Amino acid sequence: VKDAASWLITDRYFGALQEYLKIFTPYGVKLYLSINFAAPMELGGMDSADPCDPAVAKWWADKAQEVWANLPGLGGFLVKADSEGRPGPFTYGRNQADGANMLADAVAPCGGHIVWRCFVYNCQQDWRNTKIDRARAGYDYFMPLDGTFRDNVTLQIKNGPMDFQVREPVSPLIGGLQHTHIAVEFQIAQEYTGQ
Repeated sequence: VKDAASWLITDRYFGALQEYLKIFTPYGVKLYLSINFAAPMELGGMDSADPCDPAVAKWWADKAQEVWANLPGLGGFLVKADSEGRPGPFTYGRNQADGANMLADAVAPCGGHIVWRCFVYNCQQDWRNTKIDRARAGYDYFMPLDGTFRDNVTLQIKNGPMDFQVREPVSPLIGGLQHTHIAVEFQIAQEYTGQ
C-alpha cells in the first residue's frame, strides 16, 4: 500500500468506506483495510515508523480510535510490510512480531484485528547468490516467532513458499506454526499461467 491507498485510513475515504460497511455488514462480512506501515511518516509527518518507538505506537493508537469512530464494525487492518521495497519492522532492525503486535495493541481497544502477510523477502537480492533461498525466507523469518504474536493477530500465508507459482509445494509455515493464528492466501486469478 502506497500513494493514494495510504489515505484509506483518513477522512478522505471514510464516506465511501461507510457505504461498503452498509453493504457487507448485514451479511456478516467484516471489512478490513490494507494499510501502509509507513503511514506515521507519510501521513503523520513523523521521522520514523519504528514499531518500538512509543510515539509511533501512540500515532497508531490515535489513528485506530479515529478510524473506528468513523467506521464502527470494521474488522481491522491488513498489513504487507518489508516486501517489494516497502518499509516494515526490518527497516528499523525489528522483527515481524514487533510490527504486528504494536498494531494489534493499537486496534485492540476498538475490537480490531491485524492480518499480517507473510510475504516477506529481500526483493533486491542477487539471484546469482546461491546461499540466498527466497523460498525459505518466510519460514526463516516467522518460525522463530511462533507463539509471540498477540491473540488479535493472524498471519496470512501464501499457499506456496514463493509467489503463486504454477507448481510449488505447500508453504511449510502452514503446518509449521503451531502457536500462532494463521490464514492461507490463495490466488484466484491466473497471473502466472498467461491468462
